[in-house]
Amino acid sequence: MPFALFSGVCSAAPVVAQPVAETAVNPAEEWVEMPNDLHWVRNSAEYKALTRQVYRQAEMELLKLKESGILDSTKNWAVALDADETILDNSLFAKEQRGAAFDPVAWNDWCRRIEAPAVPGSLEFLNLVKELGGKIAVVTNRSVVVTKETKKNLKRLGVDFDVILLKDEESDKHPRWDLLKSGKAKKGLEPLELLMFFGDNIHDFPDTHQDLRNKDTDAYSLFGIKYFVLPNPTYGSFPKNPKL
Repeated sequence: MPFALFSGVCSAAPVVAQPVAETAVNPAEEWVEMPNDLHWVRNSAEYKALTRQVYRQAEMELLKLKESGILDSTKNWAVALDADETILDNSLFAKEQRGAAFDPVAWNDWCRRIEAPAVPGSLEFLNLVKELGGKIAVVTNRSVVVTKETKKNLKRLGVDFDVILLKDEESDKHPRWDLLKSGKAKKGLEPLELLMFFGDNIHDFPDTHQDLRNKDTDAYSLFGIKYFVLPNPTYGSFPKNPKL
């Protein structure tokens, strides 16, 4: 119920509070308290530990490949990464939206601000990739209309990427991974062997879908070795799953 606060001195005449007119409330303004999933991402020690843990595990696997001679025998190798919630932390955008429905215009405006910080652990891993002679391929479903700004954001953070492929019309990443493997992704870039994949959504990994959740341990054999998942409890393809 709307209310008004009054201040002043006592008066002989009674003071009658005047009714406050009802005003339209923006649904986003009803988001009184930050939900726990976003609070966890932005403010928990666990989130920052977990993202570093994922990238540290990837570093260990990459060094194993180096020790085994695979990196030296592979002419052109790369790691393929999603951008948002994998390299770039967009939790500030979610905080500012205050629970409003996803708006692509607002999202593109956020991308153009070039303010997303790095997901903890990502920069150290990517530096190791370059030190070991690998290439960095960013495959993101950000729209091509924010290509310039996305490149600037990554470069501002020190990400020395070799190629970035954004979404034109198709959100499926398989065609873009195929471009990387065929050498058609960028002029002057030779065919790449993609040794590792990183993302926060199950669709960031080849031939994987939400039905993976119903399969046994063997179906997860590449995770932690070739596939590396970053935590994102705030959005993705999982909300459509049955809530059992």
